[in-house]
Amino acid sequence: MGAWLSGDNQFAAQVVLDYLSDLFTESPREQFSKAEILVVLNEVRNDPDLFDPAVVVAYETAMAEVRE
Repeated sequence: MGAWLSGDNQFAAQVVLDYLSDLFTESPREQFSKAEILVVLNEVRNDPDLFDPAVVVAYETAMAEVRE
């Protein structure tokens, strides 16, 4: 099975996954609801320290067009 992400994108994805893992691991909470996880994912997705806001808007626009 081939990877659909390029090597650089795979590395970047691993960094983001490590960041998310650290967020949940460092939390004193043992369980999270689906809604709570989605909130965390949205906060990370829109974190300007991780992602250029212009890239976030471009991605959301492109995905909206794909979903139509």
